[in-house]
Amino acid sequence: MRHSTLALLPLFLAAAPGCAHADWIDPGLAYRCDAAAGEFGLAATMATSAPEMPGEVGVPAGYAPLSKEHDELAVSCGLGHAQASAAIHIIRAQRHGQCSSFEFVDLVRLQVDGKPLLEHTLFNGGCHSDPVLHRIEIRATGTALWLRTCRAPWDWATGYSPDVCEEREISSDGKAASN
Repeated sequence: MRHSTLALLPLFLAAAPGCAHADWIDPGLAYRCDAAAGEFGLAATMATSAPEMPGEVGVPAGYAPLSKEHDELAVSCGLGHAQASAAIHIIRAQRHGQCSSFEFVDLVRLQVDGKPLLEHTLFNGGCHSDPVLHRIEIRATGTALWLRTCRAPWDWATGYSPDVCEEREISSDGKAASN
């Protein structure tokens, strides 16, 4: 009896790794350009292995998902008298290292009329409890441009929360507008 049990042990060990499924997350990105309303936006999405939990973050209304098929993405939007654009780099999952099991979204550059507003900023995430940039909006109101950025940590139970947003007026040269 002892011999037959030992003979089955290799089969059990070979099958065991396939039996366990770890939870997973897949950070994504959505984009909005409404030239008529003068609005440009980027929003984080988060697909999870548990979509019934509040941590799953879908594509917001008025936004379209961006494909992560390519490592480099570029989006732009006319905002009345100005042109907003973003260059994005997808950092692929790695075999080793902290937080290596999922992709990251690097906002390489956010600019208005060629002038940078943000550069090399982690956009989206779920590895650490530190707040990450998860929403950007640029909107034109008359001759003014407004930049709104929102940061929050991501969590399985709450999604991106608590949200801390900042809004500032910008000029087309990317600097804070003077009052």
